[in-house]
Parts: sequence; structure tokens; C-alpha cells
Amino acid sequence: MAYEVPLNGIVLSGQPIGEYDRRLVILTKERGKISCFARGARKPNSPLLGSTRSFAFGTFYLYEGRSSYSLHSAQISNYFEELIKDYDATLYACYFAEIADYYSHEGIEAKDAINLLYMAFCALTDQRLNKEIIKSTYEIRSVVLSGECPPPENVLSSSKLTENFRKLFMYIAASPLDKLFKFTLGDESVKQLKIFSERLIRICVDKKLKSKDMLPR
Repeated sequence: MAYEVPLNGIVLSGQPIGEYDRRLVILTKERGKISCFARGARKPNSPLLGSTRSFAFGTFYLYEGRSSYSLHSAQISNYFEELIKDYDATLYACYFAEIADYYSHEGIEAKDAINLLYMAFCALTDQRLNKEIIKSTYEIRSVVLSGECPPPENVLSSSKLTENFRKLFMYIAASPLDKLFKFTLGDESVKQLKIFSERLIRICVDKKLKSKDMLPR
């Protein structure tokens, strides 16, 4: 007999399956990254229609199978409507979700990764914040969270590792999440941060992140 399992998480991605179904990848607090099928979710009158969209955050009620889950219902607390209405923000969100997918695993709880992704999505909805700073900050903090972050001097040449940049790196690496994305920088500092974070991703991520090619230039 199958038992319903409530898992708290966020939809990283989804794709259509068959005529009406949808396959989801959900990052969950309790069980890490899971795959699930939402039967009939693409029907216009399906109660699962909204809860299977990318970036939906809430509690998902699932039945556990041998190799995947089946979605029964969901209580969504944030659909990130403001993010979805902003085309550039949506592209960044897809990229962040792909990084989260890369670093997450099934069976390993992902509370910190979910909190980081959630706060990054919230930052993307704030028109006052620089999206390039948000991107670089998310890249760096994700690598730090993975436990695989090399020393800054292994990423950027010593001549460019000023004391101010070291302080900025430490802020991004250790700042509380409610303050993480709320800082400003001058144009040159933004460029340096971007160079650093992109080199860091190239060093630490051993696959091509397809969504990165879609980011605004």
C-alpha cells in the first residue's frame, strides 16, 4: 500500500510527458532532488496545473514508487509571479535552478540549497537590485555550499585579489541569507566579481550549463 509523503521544496524544471502528463524535478528539503510524475497536470482543469510550473515553492504531497514519485496534490506558498513576468529574471532563475540541480542529490537533505535558491529568486524580483551581482553571488555561494570552493587565489590572479575583494568574497561566502543579495558595487567591481564567479564555475562545474547561454549579454 502506497503512503502519501509530504515534501517541502521548489520545482527546478519540468517537461511534458505524453498527452497530458508532466515530469518534474523538485528540490526538496527532506530528500534532496527527486523526480516525479504529475498525471494529467497539463489538462486545462487540472488542480495540478499551477503547482507543476517551474519555480513553484511549497509542500508537495507524493506517492513514492521504486524509481520516482507521483504527485497527488500540492500547497504552493509562492509561485514567483513577479519573476515569471520579467523575461530576463526568468532566464537567470532557470540558470540558478540548473546550478541547484547540478549540486543536489537524491536522499541528501537540501534545506540550505533551497533557502539559497529561494532568496535568490526573491532578489530577482526586486527591480532595485543588479541582476549580475545576484548571479555572481549565487554562483559563489552555491560553490561554497557544496564544500568544493577553492581559495580565491586559485581562481583570480594575486594582482587582482585586493583586500576589498577578499572582504567581498568572505561576505558572500558567510553572510546571512537575508542580507546576502542586498549590496551594491561600482561598475569595475561588478566586472571583477563577474570574472571571478564565472572562472569559479568553470573550475568547479564539470558539465555545460545549457541555460547559461540564454542569459542576457
